[in-house]
Amino acid sequence: MCKPLKKIVIVLASLLGVALLFVIILGVAFLIVNKTNGTLISSGEKRQYLLHVPASYDRNVPTPLVISIHGFAEWPAHQAQISRWTDLA
Repeated sequence: MCKPLKKIVIVLASLLGVALLFVIILGVAFLIVNKTNGTLISSGEKRQYLLHVPASYDRNVPTPLVISIHGFAEWPAHQAQISRWTDLA
């Protein structure tokens, strides 16, 4: 194998290794963080949701309900993290 081609192969293999490591780390982090409180069926699909009820909630006091919906290929825990609604509750 010629020297320039060998360097390219080494660089590509290194980049692939780093990308794979990144995917593995993210996958593990998502498994740890993605805790779901319940499921429901919508349009024939099983959906997961997180429910946050603040400690200050009083069922006798009218209180607004906030629904935060994540986008395609996202997950409930990530939406909760980026929206930070639980910090405001």
